[in-house]
Amino acid sequence: EAAYTATYLVNRSPTKTLRVTPYEKWNERKLDLSNLKLFGSVAYAKNLGQLRKLDDRSKKYIFVGYAPNGYRL
Repeated sequence: EAAYTATYLVNRSPTKTLRVTPYEKWNERKLDLSNLKLFGSVAYAKNLGQLRKLDDRSKKYIFVGYAPNGYRL
């Protein structure tokens, strides 16, 4: 997971030769970096099942990478 996350971040970092990110060069559009998170940080995921009144609404995880439609926890 760490290697995949490193590759994901390298592809979204500007290079000296291109002066833009590889992602922007390949897709010809501006990259949105608002979804970047710190590797190994604490993350909370919402419990989606039916909850009782005093049940926890979320569960604590460690962020380990990026998935196509979200994050890997």
